[in-house]
Amino acid sequence: GRLRIRAGVVALGTVAAVLTVLAASAAAAVPAPQPGTLVSADPADTTPHARDGETRAFAQIGDTVFVGGSFTQIRQTAASAWIARPYLFAYDRRTGAISTTFLPALDGAVNSLVAGPGGTLIVGGAFKNVNGVSRKNLVALHPGTGATVAGWVGRSDGGMIRDMALYGNWLYVAGAFNWLNGAAHSGLGRLDATTGAV
Repeated sequence: GRLRIRAGVVALGTVAAVLTVLAASAAAAVPAPQPGTLVSADPADTTPHARDGETRAFAQIGDTVFVGGSFTQIRQTAASAWIARPYLFAYDRRTGAISTTFLPALDGAVNSLVAGPGGTLIVGGAFKNVNGVSRKNLVALHPGTGATVAGWVGRSDGGMIRDMALYGNWLYVAGAFNWLNGAAHSGLGRLDATTGAV
């Protein structure tokens, strides 16, 4: 009986020692964070600023970056004056210069952006009108001017688009909607990215 108890105690002691060595070696293998290795609060002086809301979406086409959200004003630098540019704007990735030609007019927030086929920018969000025309929560724009792509028929009736993903020529949309292009689709749908058709 005593031999079994001693053997058990020795075995437990050995297991505890091995676990302690493994834990110590595993802890030693993880390097401690070094000060100054994280991105600074101002990682690039050329990135434009936005206020009166938040940024929610980014897309890039060529050297142009598109930014969408619930903001209403933007400025070029911390020293620049604020200008009204609600919900969507574009800037040059290399210089940070805000585009003076991409000027879409939306009446609600942008939640998602996708670089679409044929050089289009597909925009999803919580808006009813784009460039003075009814475009419920979903629209394709020309990336140079922000003009509406006339033949693109996608729309989300009865609720907003929260997210989009492009896979091949399929545009997957998700959100709080009940209809896509007049057909019943609750919360999730797939569209032809070139035409906007369900």
